[in-house]
Amino acid sequence: MSEASRSPIPLVDIRAFIDGERAGARKVVEAVDRACREIGFLMVTGHQMPADLIRETHRVTRQFFSLPIDEKLRYRVTPERYRGYVPCASEGLAYSLDSETPPTCAKAW
Repeated sequence: MSEASRSPIPLVDIRAFIDGERAGARKVVEAVDRACREIGFLMVTGHQMPADLIRETHRVTRQFFSLPIDEKLRYRVTPERYRGYVPCASEGLAYSLDSETPPTCAKAW
């Protein structure tokens, strides 16, 4: 059994959507919609991204997150541009729902 098949995060093969197969594309859209509504997250296969590009993305991502905090803060998300660095424990979705839980933070690699 693969790691992905044991995960509570849905695994969605988007190949039919990319290929333009109408019936298959509809199933992909439904699966993505269901995952986003029920879990809020999904893993994707069939994306046709080259393995070298994936490895390079991991490499530069690890390189960025290894930088000192002051350097990463130079790329912090701003209200004018919602993309960039968000420091660990600086957000908490549950707070917007009037719930007390630990702040949102990704696991360390």
